[in-house]
Amino acid sequence: MKKKITAGVLAAVLLIGGTTALAAAPTLVGKKVAKEVTVRIDGEPTKNKAIIVNGVTYAPVREIGESSGYDVSYSGSVVDLESTAEGVPGMEVPGFDDNVRAEQIAQREKAIEVHEAEIARLQQGIDYNVQMYAEIPMYRDTGLKYQDTDSYKETVERIKALDAKIVTLRTEIEQFSATK
Repeated sequence: MKKKITAGVLAAVLLIGGTTALAAAPTLVGKKVAKEVTVRIDGEPTKNKAIIVNGVTYAPVREIGESSGYDVSYSGSVVDLESTAEGVPGMEVPGFDDNVRAEQIAQREKAIEVHEAEIARLQQGIDYNVQMYAEIPMYRDTGLKYQDTDSYKETVERIKALDAKIVTLRTEIEQFSATK
């Protein structure tokens, strides 16, 4: 199982690396292939080798993509990889064991803790500023309230965004917990 996830990560890294190289150079046509290397998925070598051009490894996308649970298609000059899994990515891969599931849950729980701490910090800032606007004569005498400022509105939007992330993370935790 971990090998399938590793293959998926490898494919993504190789694809990103290829994209970066293409962005830096207008074309690879005519460039010198420095080396051919073997790519193994779950210990088995792929039918096609990867190549290294200008220090970037280009791997057989179809073999890596399909072995990682993606449908691979090519049209024009675009390679598309479409996930065949539904729900939380990685959960449907055969062999997704309890250790991996527990690790995914723990990562999401930690992210929730971080987001909740940030919300608490932002709320403390709001409370402090509301109090300061009420006490400082310049604001108090003009009737200006912190709640009328752009800073307040931006902070409230940030809190809402963090709340939405927490809801998403809790949903993912429920999905991981329900799938065994």
